[in-house]
Amino acid sequence: MSPIRIGADLVSVDQVEAAIATFGDAYTRRVYTEREIENCRGARDGPAPERLAARFAAKEAAIKVLRPTSGVALTDIEVTIGSDGAPDLALSGTAATRGEELDLGECSLSLTHDGAYAAAVFVALAGDAPAVTPLPEPDPPKAQESKLTERTDAIRNVLAKHGRLSVPVTELSDDANLYGAGLTSHATVNVMLALENEFDTEFPVALLRRSTFESIENLDAALEDVLGAEV
Repeated sequence: MSPIRIGADLVSVDQVEAAIATFGDAYTRRVYTEREIENCRGARDGPAPERLAARFAAKEAAIKVLRPTSGVALTDIEVTIGSDGAPDLALSGTAATRGEELDLGECSLSLTHDGAYAAAVFVALAGDAPAVTPLPEPDPPKAQESKLTERTDAIRNVLAKHGRLSVPVTELSDDANLYGAGLTSHATVNVMLALENEFDTEFPVALLRRSTFESIENLDAALEDVLGAEV
């Protein structure tokens, strides 16, 4: 019998709306496909935030099923709507590659939004054969000490403004687990976009993974890697 994998996620509609207000097209471009944005248009100008929130939840639910060991672009996971009005997921790029490794079979997606929150549940059958899992990418190299303080101060400021942490950033060490401090999957997108604005750069897909945002130390090392590659 093929193993069943289940992923679920809950997203605040207000936080999606705030991300759109803060980052505009930079947010929607990095998270949603053009077809998703078009499908989310309602009576108001622009896409309805509650529909976008449901789609973000679906992408995160899919990531929990895929359990990728390398970076995955959120736009490689697309919510589509069938002729019967039922939602489905279309995988491309790195997400599709991971799905093939797991030999994903029949899948089912459910979306809902009510008031302040949107949620999604994704269920999929995986293949009987052991998955061919790529080796984890090595952590980015440690940042040079001379630039550590300046960059970590900027990271801390971004986390204080966009991380929505339950623990004050001033109380966190550089190696403290940010997810344990309340960092959510949606907040990581805001943190990423704010850091890209701060350092005039863009995180590559290879770094769009959970471990990159796990600590201030990891974020600093990732920025060192990205900025060094641009020189």
